[in-house]
Amino acid sequence: MVIGLLSINALLAATKFGGEGGGLRTAHALIGSTAMVLLVAHAAFGLQLGLSI
Repeated sequence: MVIGLLSINALLAATKFGGEGGGLRTAHALIGSTAMVLLVAHAAFGLQLGLSI
């Protein structure tokens, strides 16, 4: 899931956010923030699981 979000984010950046419009730049920020939150949650759950074993 995170890899898909990061791929979409890279595609948005590669297209230079579609020109002058700010909508894709906002989408890029929101998708990036969502991906980072998911990665941090994944790390926290992994650490919790690792410490419980």
